[in-house]
Amino acid sequence: VPTWREGSVLCALFFVIQYASSVALHKYFDKVFDVSMQMRGALVSCIYKKSLKLSSSSRHKKSLGELVNLMSVDVQRIVDLVPYLHNLVWSSPLQILVSMILLYRMVGVASLVGLLVMIAIMPINASILIQLRKLQEKNMVEKDKRVKQVSEMLHSIKVIKMFAWERPLLCRIADIREKEVQRLRRYGYIASMQSIFWNSAPVTVSVATFGAYAALGHPLTMQVVLPALSIINIMSFPLFVFPLLISSIISGRVALNRINEFMSLEERDTSHIRFTSSDDLVPFQLQSATIGWNASRPILQDVNIKIPRGSLTAIVGHVGSGKSTLLSALLGDAKCLEGEVRAPREVGYVPQQAWIQNANIRDNILFGKPMEERRYREVLRACALEADLEKFPNGDETEIGERGVNLSGGQKQRIALARAVYQNFDCLLLDDVMSALDSHVGTHVLDDCLIRLLQDKTRVLVTHKLDILPLVDYIVVLGEGKVQAQGTLSEIRMQGVDLQTVIDNVSEEEKKDKGEGEEEKNQDPAPAPASNAPSPSSAPTGSAAASDAAASEDREKSKASSSERDGEKSGSAAVAGMAKRSPSMFQQVTPESKKQGAVSRDVYAFYFRELKLKYIAIISAVGILSQAARNGNDWWLTKWASAADRHRVAFYLGIYAAWNFGSAALFLIRDVSLMLMELRAASVLHNRMLDSVMKAPMSFFDATPIG
Repeated sequence: VPTWREGSVLCALFFVIQYASSVALHKYFDKVFDVSMQMRGALVSCIYKKSLKLSSSSRHKKSLGELVNLMSVDVQRIVDLVPYLHNLVWSSPLQILVSMILLYRMVGVASLVGLLVMIAIMPINASILIQLRKLQEKNMVEKDKRVKQVSEMLHSIKVIKMFAWERPLLCRIADIREKEVQRLRRYGYIASMQSIFWNSAPVTVSVATFGAYAALGHPLTMQVVLPALSIINIMSFPLFVFPLLISSIISGRVALNRINEFMSLEERDTSHIRFTSSDDLVPFQLQSATIGWNASRPILQDVNIKIPRGSLTAIVGHVGSGKSTLLSALLGDAKCLEGEVRAPREVGYVPQQAWIQNANIRDNILFGKPMEERRYREVLRACALEADLEKFPNGDETEIGERGVNLSGGQKQRIALARAVYQNFDCLLLDDVMSALDSHVGTHVLDDCLIRLLQDKTRVLVTHKLDILPLVDYIVVLGEGKVQAQGTLSEIRMQGVDLQTVIDNVSEEEKKDKGEGEEEKNQDPAPAPASNAPSPSSAPTGSAAASDAAASEDREKSKASSSERDGEKSGSAAVAGMAKRSPSMFQQVTPESKKQGAVSRDVYAFYFRELKLKYIAIISAVGILSQAARNGNDWWLTKWASAADRHRVAFYLGIYAAWNFGSAALFLIRDVSLMLMELRAASVLHNRMLDSVMKAPMSFFDATPIG
């Protein structure tokens, strides 16, 4: 009989072991969660960097909604799996193995019957897991569709509200959401059925083991039954967490496959580009190059162009002649199917549609570069931005709304040009940057920026303006999928190319798209979307073009000295005026705010209202019954151990099995009810939030970034 001292020592050992186990477990989770956060950052960074390297065909395969899902949903599912992988890899299998060894030492070969029962259950669970994986993959497809629809809706909200298309779009998104919820509901049903198999596994193993033990002629005594049940209960925890781990692994595997698929997409192929150095006299060169976006449809063929360093080269041609594709080939976006392309490794690029950050004007121009006040003022003056900044309520600290909603097309184009100029690259590719500027502003930008400030840089300019051509050093004319002519203006004319015909082939639609003449000289920009009001413009033709351009050049040169004298003064005044304004005046984007402290009761009340009382009552009742069944198991074992007729093992074991199977059924009811309740609440909240966003005024979208 154990003494009091031996019992005290055992109790102390139990306490020390449990305390050490708790400390080690918490230390483990502290380290593994730290690793999980690093993994999350690494995955998001890899996906983001990959998205910047995608080829044109790959970008068309993946929508913005899919990228958002990859970086939020899929990455999170992989990260959530990491802390519990040890249970699947070694902890749970080790506990089950040790328990089976101990059970074998106690009941002999009868334990193998229980093992066979566990093995027999596995194919059922395997088929269930396959169904869950397929449902998870289909559900992610529906989720991508929904996020894509919502993203497109938010980016086109002005047009939607203008034509009152809110209700049809809401119905379309609701249909996609309904399909997603149906698959989630089916997934919940199957996952609940899987859990009942795992929850009832310990009871099934115990009944099979004791039945085989009795069938072999061994007496079922309490010295055998109670220790064996304790060992089987030890196995119950790894068997209980196993289905949760399997479900997480399924989700993680689907997420990992989606990320692998994205990371395997084709990247921009720059192998055809031979990078030139800053010492090369010809930074851009194409030799017998065939250019296109895919091999089946080349856009330009047999292109031979040399662009000398420090020159201003104009590329002209009718709509669709391949001007932008030529620049894309120099950047590595378009494919060089044949021949060779030589280009610098670092190039400044201004696209047709200006890319604007959701930041203030200064940050858009600096773009991460340190502030050099003298150069900054010079760039503002050269890009004709000083007058605009004086009219803005907060100067260059004025916030630009989402995609530059409070700027005109010309202002956005000049800010994008100023960004490229401020970066101080040796070579710049400018894709029709003059089209959104009126004649007055365009002349200023051409003379002060492209010709004077960037006189030592290599500039490649796509343009449709005929009056610019006499001022450039070299001209390349594209048409019919090839280079029709190249050289100076006089050389082009000697080759018999009618530039006026080339320029006239620019369609009226393109002129409207590019917003020709949308800027007015006295335009006063306000923190609201600028209207595109096209103004009539005319271009001189033939020799008149050259004479008009020469006259314009003489007039500008006569003003150059005075402009240079006044430039420094006006630039200083503009920047000084900016500094005097309050940073909080006329703030375009509303700053994000967050509440601190406990969640208010109203939030809980709103959520519980959406859960519905019947679901809350069912889950509460089932939870109480489940806990009662769990306690009843322990009570029944205690009663069995103290009963006078405890030798009636079959009777007591049968009641014990029935009690456990009933407990598993209660868990099934609880899981299904909880799943239905969560889906209902999530659907109601989703629909209400979407409806609220659609009913918001345009001022909300101007002040709130989409991200």
